[in-house]
Amino acid sequence: MDVRYKVFIEQSVIEAMQSLRGGKRTQIKAFLLSLAIDPFDEGDYAEQDPHGRSVHSKVIGDYSIGFYADHAVKEVKVFEFLPADE
Repeated sequence: MDVRYKVFIEQSVIEAMQSLRGGKRTQIKAFLLSLAIDPFDEGDYAEQDPHGRSVHSKVIGDYSIGFYADHAVKEVKVFEFLPADE
């Protein structure tokens, strides 16, 4: 049985990504889609948020994508998209 997680992306992330073009946008979209298949991806580094949740960051080129998995409900939430140096 193939169980894919749902990936939820905050509106601010979508808006920030709209300015991207070409290969960089394609790479980031591919990563976001991959989270549905591999929700255990830990990105490049992890931290604890104020709620004690393990949040992960994936660096792709000049950008950092913040996300966390909620395994109880089979969801991945993408909450942050920043220039990697922030």
